[in-house]
Amino acid sequence: MNFLMKMMLFCRCGLFLTALLVVRFQSAEAGNDDGHCVWYKVCSDKDAEFKKNCFYNGMPQPLLDQKAINTVISLCPDLVGGDEIPALCCDAEQVEILDKSVSTVLPYFSRCPSCSRNFLQMWCQSTCSPKQSLFMEVTDTVNETRGISVSGVHYLMKEEFATGIFNSCRNVLDPSTNQRAMNIMCGGLMDDECTVAEWLDFLGSPSKNPMAPFEIVFERYKQDSVNISSKIMYPLNATVFSCAQATDNNTTPCSCQDCPTVCSEMIPYPSYEKKRCFIGQMDCLVFVALLTCCSVTVVIVCVTVVHHVLLEKEAVKSSSLNDKMPIGVSCGQQALLNADDVSSCAKIGAWLENKIEDKFHRWGVLCTRHPCLVFFFGITVSLICTSGLCYMQVTTDPVQIWSAPGSRARSEKDYFDKVFDPFYRIEQLIIVPKNQSQFVAADPLDNVEFHWGPVFRKEFLHEILQLQKQIENLTAEVENKPVMLKDICVQPLAPEKTECMIQSVVSYFQSNVTNLDDEYYEEGFLISNWLSHLRSCLRNPIQVMDTTMFKMPCLGEYGGPIFPYVALGGFEGSDYISSKAAIVTILVNNYDDPKANEKAQAWEKIFINFIKNYKSDNLSISFKAERSIEDEIERESRSDVSTILISYCVMFVYIVLALGQYDIQGYNFLHLFVQSKILLGLLGVMIVMLSVVSSLGFFAYVGIPTTLISIEVVPFLVLAVGVDNIFILVQAFQRGHGKGNEDVEEQIGRITAEVVPTMLLSSFSESFCFFLGALSSMPAVKVFSLYAALAIFFDFFLQITCFLALFTTDVRRQQSGRLEICCCVRVEPSDDVSDGFLHSIIRQYYSPCLLWKPMRVIVLVIFSAWFFSSVAVIDKIELGLDEKLSMPEDSYMLSYFKSMNQYLAVGPPVYFVLKGDFNYADVGMQNQICGSAGCNENSLYGQLFRAATYSNRSYIAAPVTSWLDDYFDWLRPLGSPPCCRLFSENQTFCPATFESAEGICHSCVSSYTSGRPAPDAFSTFLPLFLLNNIKADKNLCNN
Repeated sequence: MNFLMKMMLFCRCGLFLTALLVVRFQSAEAGNDDGHCVWYKVCSDKDAEFKKNCFYNGMPQPLLDQKAINTVISLCPDLVGGDEIPALCCDAEQVEILDKSVSTVLPYFSRCPSCSRNFLQMWCQSTCSPKQSLFMEVTDTVNETRGISVSGVHYLMKEEFATGIFNSCRNVLDPSTNQRAMNIMCGGLMDDECTVAEWLDFLGSPSKNPMAPFEIVFERYKQDSVNISSKIMYPLNATVFSCAQATDNNTTPCSCQDCPTVCSEMIPYPSYEKKRCFIGQMDCLVFVALLTCCSVTVVIVCVTVVHHVLLEKEAVKSSSLNDKMPIGVSCGQQALLNADDVSSCAKIGAWLENKIEDKFHRWGVLCTRHPCLVFFFGITVSLICTSGLCYMQVTTDPVQIWSAPGSRARSEKDYFDKVFDPFYRIEQLIIVPKNQSQFVAADPLDNVEFHWGPVFRKEFLHEILQLQKQIENLTAEVENKPVMLKDICVQPLAPEKTECMIQSVVSYFQSNVTNLDDEYYEEGFLISNWLSHLRSCLRNPIQVMDTTMFKMPCLGEYGGPIFPYVALGGFEGSDYISSKAAIVTILVNNYDDPKANEKAQAWEKIFINFIKNYKSDNLSISFKAERSIEDEIERESRSDVSTILISYCVMFVYIVLALGQYDIQGYNFLHLFVQSKILLGLLGVMIVMLSVVSSLGFFAYVGIPTTLISIEVVPFLVLAVGVDNIFILVQAFQRGHGKGNEDVEEQIGRITAEVVPTMLLSSFSESFCFFLGALSSMPAVKVFSLYAALAIFFDFFLQITCFLALFTTDVRRQQSGRLEICCCVRVEPSDDVSDGFLHSIIRQYYSPCLLWKPMRVIVLVIFSAWFFSSVAVIDKIELGLDEKLSMPEDSYMLSYFKSMNQYLAVGPPVYFVLKGDFNYADVGMQNQICGSAGCNENSLYGQLFRAATYSNRSYIAAPVTSWLDDYFDWLRPLGSPPCCRLFSENQTFCPATFESAEGICHSCVSSYTSGRPAPDAFSTFLPLFLLNNIKADKNLCNN
């Protein structure tokens, strides 16, 4: 992780560089227009952390050390000209310190050669320029062991020089942190808040920059010369390159991402905002629907009126005609249909209908004659299919339920999971103080008052810290072995640092209660407290040492940064101080192999139970674990079992009441049980359930896993269809009177021939429609459609076998006068059977009312209005699946979703993966991907950078991190020491943490072409780059 200790290294760089700015007091030679030195050599002890140069009031001295000369030529070409030995104000030791100092800073700016060159120019001129006295003035000195050193200076520079350096570097991105590199060097000021004045002020102010050894006052002037204390001085105005310029023939201008000047006209990212049409204040679709509805209503009324008038006229005309005709003469005429008038299609249809009715007539007779055989045939087929439940698999993973296996998103995720392992398992808590009032408090550091959000109250932070520690100590058990968070969490810097990666506001204090309670006093006055530290960290979360007197890191306990937009919520823009919620995010390792996740799932179960039972008077918690959604979907399905059973019981009662004909003959109440349908209704409902189970078992044999959603919904669907068929069959027999001496067999055969073709047609149509639904690529819809289609087919099959056999047996029982509950008891059968209550209501009241002409018009108007009102709002339907709809009403996840929408400021990360045979060692191929100098403007990185520029449209919040640009930086011989080194003796990798003597290790790559390594070097050292992981507090070279 390259960003972990950049701030510390920068501050150390500032230490060395400011130590090199040692200048002299005014002297007799100050009036020399050619200028002279203000220091020479180093006066601090060799083991001193802050090395300072010796005060020196003399002429520049020849630099004789060839290695030092080569370094000056490399870093400061403007100070060396020709083949002469340069006379400079620095010796070899100072040059070495300069080289080490700038090597820690240049990696920030290495993506932009002109920025690097300008930055070096500022320090080279102040360190070794032979005319230092013209633009620097000593303000303070101090006695050292080896002499007098300088401890305070004024550094004068032209406005255009300072602005030129700043402008060339201000937009250079640091890929490891996804922010401008200049933010790291501006005291916590971000992006446009960082100005030239703020930048220079931070570099030279010990109160803001904890690593600055003394005060450096940068003064900017527009004039070429200024009078300082009766002395003419000339502000530095050395050569500065724009970021759009190449510094020499071997470099290129900075990239578009680091230098907007070189960008061609950037086309705005396309907007996907849906434009709405309005007519006045009314939505266009609503207006059209309303207008159409009114028109249709008028047409319905007009047609009805006209039709009524025409009928009245026709009735009057017919009445007049009948009055004029002789008695005995009829005006009616009989219409005759000849065989030639019937079409071939109608003949085929009639023939097919007759054949189907004949087959089902025979089937009805067969069922009546051999009910047991038919019943056991149907049951056997069903039980064979049902036995497949032994192989049933239930899918609960939301990804597998809702994402089509062949979809682009799913295929890309599967590829990523297989190659890189799935993204981390996320355990997250959104903690909201019950006291949401802000409080006013001053930062003791500068005594400026702020309105702090409720999350920054110390007692609230204490409770978060205590809760976090309790979570870390939770213990699960897997295979009789304890599992704690430290056993499953992400540890980015392991094995050097084994702390878990936890993003939390208390991580700014390294999750340490002592750090949280610490206060710094000076002469009895409070100078810094927890608010001072928080304010510093919120401004610059990657600080290794804050700007308070604590000198405390802002990095988390695990060694990485805690970005405020991740750890806080409920703020506007970047006003983190007003935050209303604290976010605790724990990252847990995730694997593509489900068995490897068993430990994490076991710990998550303990975590969920712990948070559910956590009680507090000061805060409320919304939370989720990675397994939460699956658990809640499964819990909802288990709870739906009782709902399904209740529904089937209610439907059973309804069948019994509706199908039974409850008449009392001669005050004999036993007749109630002769014509009741209790057992038949119960068995009919059980057959419906059996058809559902048969469908599940059949597809289990086939190997198609089911979903809990299908198991929940299909029983209700098939119940509705199955009960309809039961009513059709039974009531057709009850209302169909026997013809002559027609026996039971013929009567059942006739009824079967009449109604079963209708049942066949409806069942076939429904099954066919659901099988069409199985063409959907969404697994949930596909599985549901398959199971529903087959269940409806099984329902029809069982009803014309098992149920029909049971029905014929029940008819024989009823005709023989035997009781349904106890068949041994027999009463005198009765042929007088009244219609059911519901049938009477429909026939006597509902049907006549519906057929009343005014009511017809009213019904048409009502349904037309309903239809067009639906059309008016159809565009309000949103695509996508709302996660809340898949959760139980009492689920804790509903609270989490609500809090997530209300408080979270960022979403999950997005990865862009290149697949296929891609030669990364080829410079041309590299230019299509990377984002540093020399890369194509429309490279992959460039296009994503453009998308991030329009984050409100593309939803990409920040520029992406490119491993390729990081690799280029890692290979370059920059840093102290460089990241990539080899042992000179055996050419094996020399770690950056290995402090070697000169000559023991050397840089991996010695030559570059246009800033790129040779193809063989690129491929050779790539494995070392991927495996390199060292302590964050030692180097920039983490990955």
